[in-house]
Amino acid sequence: CGSNSNCQKPYLYTAYGVGVLSLVFIFFKAIKFDYDDDDETWVAVLMFLTTAIGSIAHVLVAQPMYAAAKKRRKAQITPRYRYSGSEKDWLVEQNQVGYSTISGGPRNSSTNWSDTDSDDESPDMPGKVFTDVESKFMVCEGVEIHYKMLEPLTEELASDTSRVSPPAVILVHGFGGGVFSWRHLMLQLVRRCNCIVVAFDRPGFGLTERPYRHSFPDANNPYALHSQVKMIFSLCKQLSLERIVLIGHADGALLSMLTAVAAIEGEVTGVKVAGLAMIAPNMSSEMVPTSTRLLLQTKLGRQMLRPLLRSEIGEVALRRAWHDSTKLSRDVLELYKTPLRVEGWDRALYEVARLKGEVEAAKLPQMFAVIAGLPTVFLAGEFDRV
Repeated sequence: CGSNSNCQKPYLYTAYGVGVLSLVFIFFKAIKFDYDDDDETWVAVLMFLTTAIGSIAHVLVAQPMYAAAKKRRKAQITPRYRYSGSEKDWLVEQNQVGYSTISGGPRNSSTNWSDTDSDDESPDMPGKVFTDVESKFMVCEGVEIHYKMLEPLTEELASDTSRVSPPAVILVHGFGGGVFSWRHLMLQLVRRCNCIVVAFDRPGFGLTERPYRHSFPDANNPYALHSQVKMIFSLCKQLSLERIVLIGHADGALLSMLTAVAAIEGEVTGVKVAGLAMIAPNMSSEMVPTSTRLLLQTKLGRQMLRPLLRSEIGEVALRRAWHDSTKLSRDVLELYKTPLRVEGWDRALYEVARLKGEVEAAKLPQMFAVIAGLPTVFLAGEFDRV
């Protein structure tokens, strides 16, 4: 923050003011309310308590945001929110001009979503509208999966015939991510490891198909982890990948470990897992907070969340998820928001939210014991909220 005015102080004071005014308003409204029946007085009490809890919660959220922003300003950290520059501009500023990337992901050259951010009522569109030249699709376990695959140059493979071909790398994103999450890593892995690298969108995210609930039996729920394990193996078999290394982020790390366990225990043949990397792993298997899950179970809640997630609330969540939010340029923000324009995105979010703890905490030690002989690495940043 460059000054106090940019450190959430207006937001903090507004939260205080609105909270107090709301309490006063609802207090007098409850008093003046005309009850036809004395048994209905609980309505006034409920309104007052709901407003009071909401107001206090808002203040409790605003206070730490202000404190964190003030702390960053004192540490002379650059401004938190930058939307004017592009991701390319940021790379240039960081002296990373030579840093190679692939295309960002869900984007269409004829569609500029920066001009339509505020249009929360814009119609949802098929995922293929947002593809680029590197996007590919494949049906795995009955679901059309969006993926990207990079391969080493033919010359590089031919010049290294003495070595056994390295295993392919499968990148598994976490909640809210997608193929675009790996855009800076894919080409680097290909060049450094001289291997095939594949990233795919899990059901419910990115440009992958979002099936309706009644189109599949509960046993084959494509949003469930056990079904996505089968999808990974199906994807590998169709791409003729016999040896793979799995790299998973957040809850994608749990999915990667489940896949490794399935391969080791012989649940699938034809694909061998040669290694596992888990980045900031989330082993809870509950991707959606309980409060959001309860809200999504009601029709009114789903109607409320839809426009909020596509506008301010979605942006606030992204800002809070980034440690160094100077990297959250307008281009990066659009990569995360574009999947919210894909047909059925809100329905898919509801399906993901319905899933509860597929992997019990008590089973985790058993799973770690299974992969004990597998080359495995855990990666976590100092400021990761693990």
